[in-house]
Amino acid sequence: MDDLENSIKAARQAVDSLDYSFRAKHLNRLGILLSDQYEKTGAVPNIDEAIRMEREAVETTPKGHSHRAARLNDLGLDLRKGYSRTGVIGDLNEAITLSREAVDITRIYQHNTDRAVLLNRLGNQLQNRYERIGALTDLEEAITVAEEAVNVTQDHPDQALWLNNLGCKLASRYSNTGTITDIERAISLTREAVEISEDHPNRVTFVNNLGNRMGDRYSKWESMADLEEAITLAEKAVAAIPQGHLDRAAWLSNLGVSYGLRYSRLGERVDLENSIRVLLEAIKITPNDHPNRAKWLHNLGRRFNDRHKITGDMADLQEAIEMVQEAVDLTPLGHTERSIVHDTLANQFGYMYSRTGDLIDLEKAIQIVREALDIIPRNHPYRMDLLHNLSIRLGIRYTRTRFSHDLEEAIKLGRDTVETPYLNHPDRARFLDSLGTSLSERYSEIGALSDLDEAIENAQEALKLTPQDHPDRGGISSNLGFQLEKRYLRKGAKPDLEEALVRLQAALHQSNTIALERIAAGAAVLRLCANNADWEQAFKASDLAVDLLSKLSLRSLKTFDKQYKLSQVVRLAPDSGAAVIEAGKGPSVMLHILEKGRGMLATSIEDLRTDVLGLRKKHSELAERFIRLRNELESFDFPNLTADESPRALRQTQASRRYDAGKELDELMEEIYTKTGFEDFLSTPSENEMLAAAAFGLIVVINVSKFRCDALLLEQHCVQNLALPYLRSEEIKKMAIRGHLGSPEVLEWLWDAITAPILSALGFTGPPLAENWPHVWWIPTGLLSKFPFHAAGYHYKGSTETVLDRVMSSYSLSVKTIIHGRRRSVAEVTATSLP
Repeated sequence: MDDLENSIKAARQAVDSLDYSFRAKHLNRLGILLSDQYEKTGAVPNIDEAIRMEREAVETTPKGHSHRAARLNDLGLDLRKGYSRTGVIGDLNEAITLSREAVDITRIYQHNTDRAVLLNRLGNQLQNRYERIGALTDLEEAITVAEEAVNVTQDHPDQALWLNNLGCKLASRYSNTGTITDIERAISLTREAVEISEDHPNRVTFVNNLGNRMGDRYSKWESMADLEEAITLAEKAVAAIPQGHLDRAAWLSNLGVSYGLRYSRLGERVDLENSIRVLLEAIKITPNDHPNRAKWLHNLGRRFNDRHKITGDMADLQEAIEMVQEAVDLTPLGHTERSIVHDTLANQFGYMYSRTGDLIDLEKAIQIVREALDIIPRNHPYRMDLLHNLSIRLGIRYTRTRFSHDLEEAIKLGRDTVETPYLNHPDRARFLDSLGTSLSERYSEIGALSDLDEAIENAQEALKLTPQDHPDRGGISSNLGFQLEKRYLRKGAKPDLEEALVRLQAALHQSNTIALERIAAGAAVLRLCANNADWEQAFKASDLAVDLLSKLSLRSLKTFDKQYKLSQVVRLAPDSGAAVIEAGKGPSVMLHILEKGRGMLATSIEDLRTDVLGLRKKHSELAERFIRLRNELESFDFPNLTADESPRALRQTQASRRYDAGKELDELMEEIYTKTGFEDFLSTPSENEMLAAAAFGLIVVINVSKFRCDALLLEQHCVQNLALPYLRSEEIKKMAIRGHLGSPEVLEWLWDAITAPILSALGFTGPPLAENWPHVWWIPTGLLSKFPFHAAGYHYKGSTETVLDRVMSSYSLSVKTIIHGRRRSVAEVTATSLP
């Protein structure tokens, strides 16, 4: 750096000298040095001064001068650098004008290497303007001049650079037109650039760009070999580029996009985490006025949206919407890229509607997609994605409003997408699946069996086109199962029922499909099997579905997010409990299933406040880590956050830290499970532990399912099941809706349907004769949790047919809660007793 500073100082002295005959030369030299300094420091004043010096040098160099082309080129090069930093389009336009003049000057030298350099730079500038404005004429001209640069000379030291740049331009055209020969040639040229550039200073750039090209081709054919090579090359490029380099943000973004593609294909959470981490780093080092900020915000917003789909964290979805909205605002009107960013924003408002039910969000989504369709050219390959997404949103609005014109338009758009001849397989599978869903909806509305048959045919083809290990396969398989179920209910054909179960079972077992979708498939298997009295299969499916509840990532969620997610699966455990009894598995298995289902609450902070004295005594380091992470998640007060971060950056950091803390806690729990005596730490209590909990009061777990209602009666020596034939879920809803839960009508109904048969089974048929009253812990489920079991009965004069006359009552969320409550009480008493 000292040498560069000395050179700049000497150049300034030369400019300030009185020798005006060489002033243009000295000005240009100073400009070049200042530009070099900008490359090293990123200081905007350096490039601004470089441009001023070089502009004066050009102005004082007459036309026809032998150095005018070179000076025009130098000024154009630095104007482009300035544009890359500030996004001022006037700088780029001037750079193109200057470069065209420089190229014209050298036109007579068809094989001159200087001409190749000038052509290459003009092509880059034209590509920059295409990326900014979206005019395809700029891109076509850029390709033409880049082709000429490659052909002017074959033995120039920068031949690899020119090959690489031509490859970039062909890849841009491929993105716009979908022409396969463009991406294939782009890969070939860029690979050649890498192979012949062993000692070239820009070799790492060529490696990065080859990774981009492989990612582009992967998006067309979904060849995992292409994607793995793209990631390997991007990782090499990022590892080689130093901190502070002007291109680091771009290369980080490329790597983050590739990780995101692999997550979308394989469903591995580690890829999603890496994608968000890398893209966040790219955004943090990108100035607000950088021309590529919109593109990188768009990429990061998509990944936050992906994480929301897994975790249900509203903070992620809100962050995604803000990022993509900013990306829309930063993308010029009329630019093709704006329509793609619009589409992403529409999708995110669609997810917001799914979460909030606010029709305004859905209307926004539909409006935004229509605006995107107005922008994008009719022959653009992404247009089919827009039509597909509009079809989905219209179908969703139909389910809310029942406006048939929405459904008809959704079907028409769906047909347009599947009839496109050049679609690659993954796209066609998605489009067929969505069309099938719309046709299935129309069948439900008007009953035309032809619609349902076509829906099933589409879903079957979609499934064939979807690889066995693709995360989308579970959703497609589920949709096919639901459609076959509809046809079975209409025609009664046993093969439809059998295939429906096969498809739903496949969705349940698709390990890389989102957990909620797998659980929904399991619940559907349970319902179908229950309706056909196949209780053994119903039990097995529901048991697996209940196990999947642990994959819902609840520990890192805020309370309202957790409650929303629980509301989506609240009926699974009770229905699974009913299947246990019908399958003849016995009350102990039913109790375990119910407690495991209630274990959803065990991922809450309340349950994490469990006694850790035993863990601290045997493994103090693990106990300290457990307490630290538990406290972090409880307070959301995360350490190591810098107060000078922007509000958005702070929210992003907090959201990521909360997510990481939950992940760390999950990993810590796995480590704790490996320790002797802690294999069941925070897990569902054993049968012996639950029976022991009845030592200080009998425990009654009341299970309500649409299939049957039961009470599990826990005493110290056994657990028994008591059927409650006069309790119906419909009656519970009716009583809850009426209100006045303390009215005589409700209290008498509680007595007749629930508490009287339970107390009789426990032997409490009258008031206790001794002073030592029996104690009953009531554990109701669902809507029953609202009702006053302790007050149930007939409260007329002289009546002893009330719970109050027979037992003392307490309430609990689960048997596990009772056990932990007693442990805490013992720990507090022990601590108080210490001297």
